Amino acid sequence: MIYPSLPPASYTETLWFDLERERLFREHWILVGMTQQLPSENCYITREVGGIPVLVQKIGGQLRAFKNACPHRLCPIQTGAFGNRKLLCPYHGWSFGQEGRLRGIPLGTGYNFSEEDKVCMDLQTYPLEAVGDFLFVNVSATPKPISWQFSDDMLLLLTELSRFLSREVSYTSWTGKYNWKLNYENIIEGEGQHVPFVHQTTLAPSFKSEGSPVPPSHLFRPDGPLGKIHLTEMPDWAHSPIPGLDDNGKPKKIDVREVSDIKRRRIAYTPRWHSERMESCDRGWYFACHIFPNVNVSITSGEWCFLEQFSPLAPDRTEYHSWAFSARLKEGVRPMPHLLWGFHHNEKRVVDEDVVVFEEVQKVLASRPDNAGYLGENERTLAAFGRYYLQCLKKGEDYA
Repeated sequence: MIYPSLPPASYTETLWFDLERERLFREHWILVGMTQQLPSENCYITREVGGIPVLVQKIGGQLRAFKNACPHRLCPIQTGAFGNRKLLCPYHGWSFGQEGRLRGIPLGTGYNFSEEDKVCMDLQTYPLEAVGDFLFVNVSATPKPISWQFSDDMLLLLTELSRFLSREVSYTSWTGKYNWKLNYENIIEGEGQHVPFVHQTTLAPSFKSEGSPVPPSHLFRPDGPLGKIHLTEMPDWAHSPIPGLDDNGKPKKIDVREVSDIKRRRIAYTPRWHSERMESCDRGWYFACHIFPNVNVSITSGEWCFLEQFSPLAPDRTEYHSWAFSARLKEGVRPMPHLLWGFHHNEKRVVDEDVVVFEEVQKVLASRPDNAGYLGENERTLAAFGRYYLQCLKKGEDYA
């Protein structure tokens, strides 16, 4: 069966980009970071969500999310990507308290604001949800609960993974000259079809399942914390449901929870020097959580984890956010930042191989082809993503 792909214009035109911001990124819960990045009072991270500047900061021991704009003259409260600093506008010195309430105005008598005037000068707040260590923000004027967007299985998995990940994290970001959807589609494609060709010497050797016997899983054993969640063990597609189709194979309205999924597959496993220093949970397996609309969490052999996010900056420009973790270290083992650096360095090599392809595909899309390709039976998750994407943008009537 052939599924249609998204219209080429959705990867290249400003109109589509603006609709994405308004109807997708501003209506859904969007990952903004990890609690590991906010360990102490006044630590902050700044992000952009649907074009809106967002600030997440630890204040009074609590994590809060605000619009990163002083109500006075709209200067960002925090101008760095992350750091440690009080809620103090760097432009005119206005300060704000724990709930974003206006606390102090230097030369306040000169402004001649009444107490009624000051009521509307607090920082704008946004709902913030911590699912384990994963932080999500919703900038909608009428946000839905996070359970509307993610299944119980996904919320449980992120919570349990957080117990397994180390408190040390390596984070970086960079930009690429391609549309963000190319990156996410590459992650969610059916069985990693591109891996043997794009990642011949980096990732492909690990995806072979031959090797030493696989130790029992901690997380996914039948009586374990995730023993009863629904996941697809790749490459078995014979009995997996087809998102976005009814029992007769006809297109139907897609529930957003259908376009995030959890996949797992056997891989080759060879213990390394660091293996016995970690509380590993799933050796001999690779699993990935595809989190709509633009996040992937992958764990290899239960020893290292990569969190990736593909944020749109323009129709043809993407900001790639990357976090690297190890499994939680055993008691008495000292942190190993050099190990995280090595993990991240190797992951960047894999990403760079993908980016070469993305940027070439983007050039072809910019030439205004008739379509963006064809999807086969094993790419049904891509088709479901496309259907829900168009459903969000109110452009899905002819996408069947």
